Amino acid sequence: MKIVINPGAPNAFGPVFKRAREETRPKMTQEDLAARITAMGLPMDRSVVSRIENQDRRLNDIELLYFFKALRLSAEKFFTMVAHVRSNIAFYSDLSSEDDDLDIQVAEDPFDPLNF
Repeated sequence: MKIVINPGAPNAFGPVFKRAREETRPKMTQEDLAARITAMGLPMDRSVVSRIENQDRRLNDIELLYFFKALRLSAEKFFTMVAHVRSNIAFYSDLSSEDDDLDIQVAEDPFDPLNF
């Protein structure tokens, strides 16, 4: 199954959670996932799970943790799945030579530990 992240989508992880849900044995439905998250204390219904998986809704940090726990998904496994996602996000290795003139500025820290 190919994971695709839609450019401009309100979340980047929905398709990864969908894949993780579909790979559970026995296969977990969106209704099952919503019920499990609700039982853990975060009210959620199937339509919310669907909108998150389809990248139609933002996913906040608390929901992210509930999805991890409900899917019994380790952060390591999750980010391994994320790393295999092909998307329109430019990675450093994707930059061509014509992009080498990027102007990167680093803010200077006014705090000097030797001068305080």
